[in-house]
Amino acid sequence: SAAVSRDGVTAATVRFGATPGVDIWDIPTRTRSALPGRRGSPAAVVLSDDGARIATLGVNNNVSVWETASGTLLFESNSVQMPPFNQVTAFSADLSQVAIVDDLVFEQFEGPSVTVQLTDIESGQRQSVARLRDYNSKIAISPDGKRLAAVGQKNLTVWSIDSPNPE
Repeated sequence: SAAVSRDGVTAATVRFGATPGVDIWDIPTRTRSALPGRRGSPAAVVLSDDGARIATLGVNNNVSVWETASGTLLFESNSVQMPPFNQVTAFSADLSQVAIVDDLVFEQFEGPSVTVQLTDIESGQRQSVARLRDYNSKIAISPDGKRLAAVGQKNLTVWSIDSPNPE
């Protein structure tokens, strides 16, 4: 897994093998540093648009949010109920919240569905925003922080953050 900041200055990559971890790259200088304090084996990484924060999605079903420059752990959830390669994360523009696709459920006659949860990084408080019928969804938060969009194999759905009903 790899992610690049919108300005093209910072990249993050997952390192597999004997010493799993996350590497942070300064693209202009081509220098690499390991994300300090990372525990467990990462499966995927997501960078905020400005590269200031990184979310790591672990093979042990955890989601962690870090300050990229210092490696300070800002938030960690060990209760994500999704296989790590299906976990999806997106940051709000002000970096105060992270959206997580979680809670995979297989319902008879309905098929798989997931919950999109918006989590306040500072407090850890979660707000369930919506239920999706497509567990392969990718998500994004609008720049103004008022809408959440999810796209799956067949549908695009947009919600107001304040309402569980699609617009």
